[in-house]
Amino acid sequence: MKEHAVSANAPFVDPISDEGFLQIFGNEANKVVVIDFLNTILEGLEVICDLQHLPVGSHSLNGEILLDLLCTDEKGEHFLVHLQRSEWLTPDGSLMYHGARLILKQPKEVKEDYLERVYSVGIMNHQLPPNEVRSSIQKTQAILSIGTREQGLIYKVTLLLNMIELPRFRKKEQELRTHLDKWLFLLQNISGMQEIPAAMKGSRFEKLFRAAASPTAP
Repeated sequence: MKEHAVSANAPFVDPISDEGFLQIFGNEANKVVVIDFLNTILEGLEVICDLQHLPVGSHSLNGEILLDLLCTDEKGEHFLVHLQRSEWLTPDGSLMYHGARLILKQPKEVKEDYLERVYSVGIMNHQLPPNEVRSSIQKTQAILSIGTREQGLIYKVTLLLNMIELPRFRKKEQELRTHLDKWLFLLQNISGMQEIPAAMKGSRFEKLFRAAASPTAP
């Protein structure tokens, strides 16, 4: 994909670039940051206490970086999250396809449980039509029937799609009110910052700034 124009000496990487997305979200050492982001996106649905990156690999040949995550909730139950950065994201396209792929290739830890819900979260730095005013995050739901002819086993899985259109988020720093506001603002702007904003010091976002520290910054 085409990388964003960021100075080689910038203190922080661009989270929407290939390298930046993998550095922040694809690194097991930053799972606290990933958990905070996903809990913010899935607020009211899940509380993730731990997660493990699954060996799906990643690629950028078609403008996508893919991450599959095995998550553990407060009760110790497992569920799956597919997280991606995409240049060609659509609700019924890439998000649906990779969510279904993850269900079909679920790890053994989940197969032992009854798999009821899977989440697919996509971040994109372009805006889809129609252009009317709408939320920065589009949430849709699909019910998939999973089974095999040999076993005669069919069960239904709820796949919840969360599509984040960053260009639709237009709040300025002084307008940020919620944790979600701050996350979306930082995804858009952290690569152009020289230091941590005063309003975000001493908060959970300091971990994000550490995770986003540029390896080339002086």
